[in-house]
Amino acid sequence: MRRFALAASIFAGFAAPASAATITALNLESQVVAAPARVADSQYGNTGIAQAFNERSDVTIASDMTLGGTFFEAGTSFDSHLIFHDRVEGSDYVTAEANFSFSKAIAAVIVYSQELYDTNALFGAA
Repeated sequence: MRRFALAASIFAGFAAPASAATITALNLESQVVAAPARVADSQYGNTGIAQAFNERSDVTIASDMTLGGTFFEAGTSFDSHLIFHDRVEGSDYVTAEANFSFSKAIAAVIVYSQELYDTNALFGAA
C-alpha cells in the first residue's frame, strides 16, 4: 500500500506501447531506489532524502478516469513512478530540494492521499 508522508505518483502517459519510462535523481537530496514491498514499511528509513522508484510500466486503463485533476480516456497507457519523502526522525517537518528527471512527458501527478489509496491496486508497485 502506498502511504502519504509526502508522496506523489507521477504518470508518464503514451498512446501506444513503448519502452518503460525511467526516472533519474539529479541532486544529493534525491535518490532512485528499488520499489519496496510496502512503502509503509520503507527499508530506507527517515533519511531526509526524497526517494523515487518505478511502480508499474505500460498500465492501460480500462475505463475513463481522472488522475491528479486531468481526465484520461479508456485505453490510455501509463508508466507509474512514486516519489516519497519521510520527515527526518525527530523532526516535525518534511522538507527537501529534490530534483528528478523523467524520460517521458509527465501526464499527471497525484499528491492527495485518498487518490493514492484509490489508485494503489492499479498503479502501485507489484
